[in-house]
Amino acid sequence: MRYATFRLAALSLAAALASPAGMAQTAPAKPAAKAAKPAAKPAAKPAAEPAKPKQKLMTRDELRACLDRREAQNTENKAIEAAEKDLSAEREGIRLEKAAYEAEQKELIANQEKLIAETATLNKRRDELVEAMAKMKDAQKKAAKAEYDKETADFNTRLEAHKQRLTTGRARETALVARIDEFNKKHQENVARADKLGDEQDAWRTECGNKPYDELDEIAIKKERAAAAAATGAAPAASAGK
Repeated sequence: MRYATFRLAALSLAAALASPAGMAQTAPAKPAAKAAKPAAKPAAKPAAEPAKPKQKLMTRDELRACLDRREAQNTENKAIEAAEKDLSAEREGIRLEKAAYEAEQKELIANQEKLIAETATLNKRRDELVEAMAKMKDAQKKAAKAEYDKETADFNTRLEAHKQRLTTGRARETALVARIDEFNKKHQENVARADKLGDEQDAWRTECGNKPYDELDEIAIKKERAAAAAATGAAPAASAGK
């Protein structure tokens, strides 16, 4: 469009230069009257936003149901917190028991290695004693055998005690493993319980927390709750908007 206007102006100037006499004889044309400015149009009013429909108030029964749900959720939340507190104490107990068991196992292993070394020593002494007794007199043989038998008896006593500790340790290990498994099960159940409560709380916020209600209904329900609480000693339910 700008290119077309430029070409039209150039052609008009060339025509005027080609006939100067004509230009001298011709009276100058009166300037055209200025075009009247169009009247300013009034600014268009912005379209009015459609009125939002009023949200329907909850009925008293619906409000009471929301309060019941909220009260149940608060009770469940306290129960979950109490269970988690118990689990924390149990976790610490298991940690201490596991540490004691591991320390005992370390001691048993060291004691077992010592007993194995003593067994080898006693077997060697027995072989040496059998060879030496061939050159001993009867009294010497009897004394040497009595000494060896005493050492062997002492060793067997300690060996039996060690075996008993091993048996007790295995039973303790079995009980500890069962306790850990039971703890893990209860922990997972409490986690699932908390997740379920979280979903229920989200649903409550959508279905109850953002719904308008008549305050007179809330006052009436609170009076009902207060009367029930006075009879049972329970705390009244929270309001629907909290």
